[in-house]
Amino acid sequence: ILGPKYVDDIDILPDGKRMVISRPFFSDVALFDLNSGEMIWKLKLKHRPDHQVMTKDGKSLFVSLLAAKKGVKIDLDKKEVAGYYKTGSRPHSIVLNEDDSKLYNGSLKGNDIVIIDTKTLDELDRLPFPAGVRPFKLSPDESTIYAQLSY
Repeated sequence: ILGPKYVDDIDILPDGKRMVISRPFFSDVALFDLNSGEMIWKLKLKHRPDHQVMTKDGKSLFVSLLAAKKGVKIDLDKKEVAGYYKTGSRPHSIVLNEDDSKLYNGSLKGNDIVIIDTKTLDELDRLPFPAGVRPFKLSPDESTIYAQLSY
């Protein structure tokens, strides 16, 4: 029997002293001090967070909101939601391109990967697949996506 899902994804901030965690059970994202283990802050979300990806500079966090058909951009310095972007049904795996300008968000039931401009949160493209996409990786030149298809 599965219990509550306390942690879905983790990223270590560039300073190496803090980590940010998406926590489905609590419907939030929380930042922790790695030395003390203490929570520094948490940001409550309206929907269950799932997978996440952080920009290389540690300033922005993108999180799939599994039941909401959208994802959220979080400003880690301001500790607030910076905006939302549309995804397919049941957004899941999430990847940034090499320069953090584009976000690729796969969906479990939407059978696609949506490509989002990370600054404007506008949809740039939508790539159809014959089934849900999870997990996946992007080649450095963005010419190839390596994906596991679900369902």
